[in-house]
Amino acid sequence: MNKLIITLILAVLAIFVWRVAIVDAKQETCPKDNGWTKIDDLSGFTYTFTVPEGYEVTDNCYKAATDVVYGSGDTVTAEDKYELSHASFKLVEKEEPEPPVEPPVEPEIPPVDEPEPPVTPPEEPEVLEEPTPEPTPVVRVEPVTEGK
Repeated sequence: MNKLIITLILAVLAIFVWRVAIVDAKQETCPKDNGWTKIDDLSGFTYTFTVPEGYEVTDNCYKAATDVVYGSGDTVTAEDKYELSHASFKLVEKEEPEPPVEPPVEPEIPPVDEPEPPVTPPEEPEVLEEPTPEPTPVVRVEPVTEGK
């Protein structure tokens, strides 16, 4: 009888351990392949990823307790009462900006010295003088008296 009880206890314990292992294996986690970089064993509510030179973060993912949350940017913040357990960041290479195309430089053509036209003094306008009026002769007429 003791063997039967011990066997039953061991069987129940084996089933329990097997079920826990299956549940843990199926629990969702953040990606770690195809351009994703995963950071494990986090603690606290916020984590900022140090982005390597020449890359940028397009998406992020974090897990706090059983919540898996996707977002964007290089910082994740757990919004619930649970701390972060891990986070992943999707990295893409930065595109090098095209150098600006400068317009072709045209050679500077020095100005040609053109001779200046000769300066002629302005003609003075002809001033017409008004004729001085001739005095009108005053003729006195005296009455002629006879006999004087």
